[in-house]
Order: sequence, then C-alpha cells, then structure tokens
Amino acid sequence: MQLLGGIFLTLLLLFPPCVLAATYQGVVERVIDGDTIVIDGTTVRLIGIDTPETKHPDKPIQCFGQEASDYATERLEGKRVKYVTDEKYPAQDKYDRLLAYLRDSKGFFNADMIKKGYAFAYTRFPFKFEKRFVKYEKKAKKKLLGLWGQCEVTCENNKCETN
Repeated sequence: MQLLGGIFLTLLLLFPPCVLAATYQGVVERVIDGDTIVIDGTTVRLIGIDTPETKHPDKPIQCFGQEASDYATERLEGKRVKYVTDEKYPAQDKYDRLLAYLRDSKGFFNADMIKKGYAFAYTRFPFKFEKRFVKYEKKAKKKLLGLWGQCEVTCENNKCETN
C-alpha cells in the first residue's frame, strides 16, 4: 500500500493535475448588465470584458452602460447559449459568479461586445483570448465604435471607465 502511495505522489509531482475548461449550456433568464447575466439560475460574469456601469451601488450609470445592457438583453435574454470556463481563470470570482465565455447563435458574445464598442477588453487578469480582445478594442477605438465615439474614456491600471 505504501508503494502505491509513493507511486501516486511521484506521478502527481511529474504530472500535476491541470484545470480544464468546463462547458455548459442553458437559457439566459435575465441580463443584469452588459457583462453579467443569469443562466438557469447561475450568475455568470463574462471573462475578458468590462462594460460601463449601470447597477453599481456606489457609481452613477456610466456613459454607454445602458446601451451595452440593452444590447445584451436584446441579443441574449430567453435564448439558449453555450458558456465555457477558462483554464487560466478560477471558476468563480469573489462574488460567487461563474466566470465564462459565452457563445450564442450569432457567435462569440464576449468578443462581439468589444468589436462593437459596447465593452472594454478587461486585462486586469490574464485570460485565453487576451491578445485577440485587445486587438478588437484597438480596432473599435480607431473606428470610434460605440462608447469610443460617444463617451469620454479614461484608463488607469488596466481598467477603463466612461464619464
């Protein structure tokens, strides 16, 4: 028995367990704001994006926050979606929200929010599609899409906000 324990410990040291992404499916019950939704009773925070605030208890509604929330509501509410965690991220944040990428019938929702100027690339923590999201943000900014053409944007310490 001791030999098996030693072999198991050796294998763990040589081949540490890795965190694998998990895939789920469900129906979006409601949109809380542009980057947070509820799917079948589970609150999901979308990885790699940050939209202007609409529901923050200590901040007023920010420029283009309502538009981001409205777009997410129109596109997602009542729809079946697939959502996937990221092996580089913990499964949940400090607010117990599941952290995930979301795909719907129209494509990769997280990326589309940035491409259309509804969201910033949220680079405070590393994630799988970070380089791609930063590239999408630069293109949206250059074309003055969405919040980039409508709002005053300030960025500090990998966090952008609108006025």
